[in-house]
Amino acid sequence: METFGRVYLRTKTGDDFNNLVLVPSARFSNLDHKWYDSEKMIHPEFEKHRGKEFSLHFKIQQRDKNGVLVPFEGYFQLPLRLGEMGIQDIEGARVAEKQDQELVRGYNLISTDRSTDEITKGIAQAAFLAACFPNQKLKDSKIHRIFLLAFFRFDDDLEAIRKDLRFHELKNLMKIMDGIFNGKSVNLDDINPSALGFPNTMMKYLKYMQMFEIELSKAEKENKISGNYIREYFREYLEGVCLENCVEWKKQPYASFVETNTELRVWVGAARVCFELALFDAKIDVNPEIRKTFLFQWLITLYTKQTCLVNDLVSFRKETEAGHGGGCNRVYLLHYAKGLPLGDAMQQVLDETNNFTIQLVETACLLSQLYSDDEHVLRFAQKANEIVYGHIQWLTFSERYHKNFVYDCVLEY
Repeated sequence: METFGRVYLRTKTGDDFNNLVLVPSARFSNLDHKWYDSEKMIHPEFEKHRGKEFSLHFKIQQRDKNGVLVPFEGYFQLPLRLGEMGIQDIEGARVAEKQDQELVRGYNLISTDRSTDEITKGIAQAAFLAACFPNQKLKDSKIHRIFLLAFFRFDDDLEAIRKDLRFHELKNLMKIMDGIFNGKSVNLDDINPSALGFPNTMMKYLKYMQMFEIELSKAEKENKISGNYIREYFREYLEGVCLENCVEWKKQPYASFVETNTELRVWVGAARVCFELALFDAKIDVNPEIRKTFLFQWLITLYTKQTCLVNDLVSFRKETEAGHGGGCNRVYLLHYAKGLPLGDAMQQVLDETNNFTIQLVETACLLSQLYSDDEHVLRFAQKANEIVYGHIQWLTFSERYHKNFVYDCVLEY
């Protein structure tokens, strides 16, 4: 359902840049990020300011370690300007989810009486892809959609069982996952999870993994692009999540593990594998030699860290209320481990997030200049900006972390 926020113009009063002037007749659509008037027509001021920088103001409330509800508000900087978002296939989201439903049923992973909403678990995953991939039909993001089905299921299933997991149990799980990724014939029906020491609920996830590998192999032949980067970073994500949830890992002295957990967050967040999926579905095949360059790797680093921090800001409440702590969540580490007040921890993470966004835009621009004759590099740089923007926008589509999450538009001067 479409929601609307307010529109503000930031003006300068003396040396103060924080003077916000409300545009009372304008409503900011959280669906397409345009300005509308009361008659649902494009507001005349929108075209006047098209192409200018703007930010998204938000308000949330989260409980600190003492159980006190702490209000917080801030601004997300954006890698695209007003009106540059492109056409998003929001209308195709429900159709794509139905297609995913039939695909999963075809692999006998759900009963015939389950609904699409139960499969997607309310994560608005197709809407996530619509936001992140403007000017692209959701039907062309099939591999990414399949990954998200497995990714969110794994994350939510672990949330329910992660309290007593041991390293050797999850190591056995990883061995089976490696076998699936390496193209080995793995008969999951012959595996007894109890005998190997990992939770029975993970068998469902292994079957999703097997489905993903089969469909990825098919798509490789169709796209004529290797999916090995996807496999590499999918495995990286899985290893990070398994390590994060091990009893042995969580018993380590917190003081020495705060920074290590911060770095582990990049693996656990699955941002890199999501980027590789985006490139694969869009048939963007960057030369392996360019992939080795500093600028390429630095842009990926900025993207992964920025994406994870955005998630940490809004998912803190969900993770702590689930009763397992925040793990690698940056806000959690600053608040619980380093003792910063929750509001200060939130602000520090937001400042880091916006700094990464600014650097990402600059790096993408430089990379595009250096390889201006390479179409795949140009599309790669643009894709990075679009996904960062779409990830921020998606938070208003899904109730996974907060209900009624609404942005106000602030035009920057």
